[in-house]
Amino acid sequence: MGVGDVEKLMYEQFSKKNFILFVTLGASSLIGAIYYYLTGQDALKTISMTIPLTTSIIVFLLSKKILFFEKLFPWIIIGITAFATIFNGVVGDPSIVTAGIAFFIAGIASVHVSMRIMTYGFALSIAVMIIFLMNYPYQEQIASSKGSLMLPLILLAAGFFIQIKQTKKLEEQVNVFTVEQEKRAKRKNISI
Repeated sequence: MGVGDVEKLMYEQFSKKNFILFVTLGASSLIGAIYYYLTGQDALKTISMTIPLTTSIIVFLLSKKILFFEKLFPWIIIGITAFATIFNGVVGDPSIVTAGIAFFIAGIASVHVSMRIMTYGFALSIAVMIIFLMNYPYQEQIASSKGSLMLPLILLAAGFFIQIKQTKKLEEQVNVFTVEQEKRAKRKNISI
């Protein structure tokens, strides 16, 4: 396996991770929209679930045709999910689900095993959690535990950052090994 093969494999993995992200976000948004609709929630909550769903479908289809959208897919999807949640939390009343979506955003941001994407997702998940903590309509219920609501999110993100760092280290070692093997193979062919 040469360096070109490794790059092709990494591109294929990125594309597969986009698909995983698409299915995960699409399915959860669809389930959320159906749940909100069937339980008679206000239209804003239902719409806030359909925005990430619709956007993920459009951007995923574009990513299959245009490389630009494929590279930006995780950034757009994570951003739209956070934006819809923040918008719902500012314009409407956030619910406990809003806090759960903050954890969900941190989780899906780790799919690509990228420090930059994870940092972006973590920042957005913190923003979602802050909106929840500031605008939750039953402040007396969460007043004594606001700090402890943020702590699991920070610990989750720390765990993801450690995992990503370790995975990147292994990836670098595999790349170095592959380059060395390719050089050895070329030297062997030259000396024959």
